Amino acid sequence: MTVAAPSLLFESVDSTLRLRRFQIRSACAKSKIVAVRYCLGGCGVVVLARAGVPVRGVLSLHGVLSAPIPTEQNAIRAKILVLHW
Repeated sequence: MTVAAPSLLFESVDSTLRLRRFQIRSACAKSKIVAVRYCLGGCGVVVLARAGVPVRGVLSLHGVLSAPIPTEQNAIRAKILVLHW
C-alpha cells in the first residue's frame, strides 16, 4: 500500500472544511456548488469529487493529480475538469 504525502491529505481535509463552511451559509444554493482550486489545492478538489462529496463539479487548475485516497466504485457524482499545462 502506498502512503500518501501528508500535504496531499491536508489539502483534501482543507478543501472539505472550506466546502462545509460555505454550505452552512443561508444564501448558499447547495445544488449549484462547484469547487475550484489551483496547484496542490487542485488535488483537494479532485479528492472531493472522488469521495462523492455533493458538489456539482470541480475544476483543478494545474493540480497535483495523484490519488492519495482510493475511490470506491460509482462514488464520483460531480463533473470534473482538469486543466493542466
